[in-house]
Amino acid sequence: MRRFPKALILCGLVCLLFLPRLGETCGPFIPQAIFVSHGPDRPMADFARGRIGVVLPDWYEAYRVVAYRYLESKPLSAAEQQSLLDQYDDERRIEPPNRWVEAITDWASAEAQYDQPLPRMICRNSSRS
Repeated sequence: MRRFPKALILCGLVCLLFLPRLGETCGPFIPQAIFVSHGPDRPMADFARGRIGVVLPDWYEAYRVVAYRYLESKPLSAAEQQSLLDQYDDERRIEPPNRWVEAITDWASAEAQYDQPLPRMICRNSSRS
């Protein structure tokens, strides 16, 4: 009779080992994927006409410029709206400009004008020499 409680406890521990979902106490568990957008909702033609929705600070700069124009009561003309829609790619988004590529190219061309390489930055607070 004494073996029965020990066997029951052992069986319970084995069940907990094979049922790990009971041990998952952190949540919430979202069954579908959540995608983050860096621009307004679709259709983009509505956005170009002034239906801007809620302007978020993480939108690309091109979206925010258009949104703030409408917020200042300076709407886009029909030609400007069409120009804006022409700048979107097939997935109807504007990518941020690759300014760093242009900066590296400018730096390389400026560095090439000197006979000796430019000195690297020296950190005076560092113990290294």
